[in-house]
Amino acid sequence: MPRKAELQEVAVGQPGAFRVQLDTAKLEALAQVIGAEEIEIPAWWNGATIDVEMPPVVAMRYLRPEATGEAPDPQSAFVLLQSRAPEVELPEGFELSVLGELGLRMAGLDAVEARTFARAIDWRSTLLVPVPVRGQQYREVEVHGQKGLLVSFRPEPKTMPDGTTRRAGWRSVLLWSEGELCFGLQGPGEGVEVLEMAQSIR
Repeated sequence: MPRKAELQEVAVGQPGAFRVQLDTAKLEALAQVIGAEEIEIPAWWNGATIDVEMPPVVAMRYLRPEATGEAPDPQSAFVLLQSRAPEVELPEGFELSVLGELGLRMAGLDAVEARTFARAIDWRSTLLVPVPVRGQQYREVEVHGQKGLLVSFRPEPKTMPDGTTRRAGWRSVLLWSEGELCFGLQGPGEGVEVLEMAQSIR
């Protein structure tokens, strides 16, 4: 639990399922646009399908108490997501990490970083919380002896009604899995408190 944070809400998301059909022409075009020609998209992928069954997801929302009379700031919330690992049915020989590598290259990582992270991540956990495309910091971390991905980012400035701009603070997303359980944790800051909270979960 984050320091001085209190559990505000618990919700359970409904299970679901979806199918993705691959289009190699579009994937190759994307790789070319972002300068990731080193990623090979096998021709036999074209038309292949990926079937995903999502189990129920438990979401727990934590907030820090505000000063008397002040409304809670939604941006200060920590949200913990937990579920059984999604069931992902892949064509024989298909490597989900290749799609992950392409996504990381699109997010701005260089070829070496993208390949290293793509091979270290359990991509099933990213189905709980999408990896921010515009993350500024990507770090491989350890949670309870398991590898996790910590992404920190700062949202684009917002234009206020009076014409001024306001920039929100840093936010972080941590993804990891333990056995058949997947976790996602979102919160403010550059990852220190998010990682501390993840380590405290038992």
